[in-house]
Amino acid sequence: MRRWLFQLALLVVAAGAIYPILYLRQVYQPTMLEVFHISEAQLGYLYSALGTIFAICQAAGSWIA
Repeated sequence: MRRWLFQLALLVVAAGAIYPILYLRQVYQPTMLEVFHISEAQLGYLYSALGTIFAICQAAGSWIA
């Protein structure tokens, strides 16, 4: 029972760390474009790569679980 609670707590912490990153991009997008000297299309490609990596990791994690 105790291990189950630890796993649940770990899941909550991980979810809390991942999801704000996706929403903060909307707030900081103009700053990121300016600082990294990239276009919106290039940033879109980076977001696509991030989504692909998340999908691969999700599939791997579900297989492990």
